[in-house]
Amino acid sequence: VTEAAPTIQILYFHGVRRCPTCIKVGEVSQNLISTKYAANSVVVFKDVNIENDENKAIAEKYQVAGSSLLIDVNGEVTNITVEAFKYARTEPAKLEIIITDIIEKGLKK
Repeated sequence: VTEAAPTIQILYFHGVRRCPTCIKVGEVSQNLISTKYAANSVVVFKDVNIENDENKAIAEKYQVAGSSLLIDVNGEVTNITVEAFKYARTEPAKLEIIITDIIEKGLKK
């Protein structure tokens, strides 16, 4: 029996209209993944516009109705929306540390 490769998804959910903080949450998390984890195929960033019909299923799966930042490590979901909105604009490095810590723990599993 072969085990499925671990997957770590950083899921950024948002609507069409986004406030500056929402936009920054997406930018900080996406930039982190595309720079720090560019060579790691296990770590994936997903930008999900919850107003698009094709994203209804994923929004329902994660029970998301508004702007959110979730990290799914092999089905174990951590919601860091509060931290993301708290730090994205004022202390983006803090948000990067939070995301990195969760990813690194996930990679060790």
